[in-house]
Amino acid sequence: MKKLLLLGTTFSNQSDLVSHNSGFYEKTISLAGGFALTQQFSSRLSLDMDLQYQHVLSRNLSLSKDVFLDTDLGYYVYHHKLQLTGGLSFNHNNFKINDHKAYRLTFNPGLTIETGKSYIIVIYLPIDLLGREVERAYGFSLAFTLGFD
Repeated sequence: MKKLLLLGTTFSNQSDLVSHNSGFYEKTISLAGGFALTQQFSSRLSLDMDLQYQHVLSRNLSLSKDVFLDTDLGYYVYHHKLQLTGGLSFNHNNFKINDHKAYRLTFNPGLTIETGKSYIIVIYLPIDLLGREVERAYGFSLAFTLGFD
């Protein structure tokens, strides 16, 4: 089992609309951390999981505290070039300005196409299953991933 530590931050260089209801505008910074796990069950089947926590701040004011949990199962069906994937994503947002809490659970069916040693095309269709204080969404995602050794 592979274990990874995740750390990150974002900075805005201009004002963001942080809360639609309060009209709060301000520059923000977010601090995030978490971990990721990968379990290879066989040469064809694997599971990836990550858990992240994010704290969004403006000056010394706490704007939101967010939790993200993602799981993805992948199964190679064609010579380690085509992989079917399916996963669940859960996010919980606790907005501090108006004590507003929201969450969303999303199903992510898709596939990966590995065209070369370091190049992967990822296609998936996120489908929101349930949520609170969020609009349900259905989408299409396409990503081109280039790895460096």
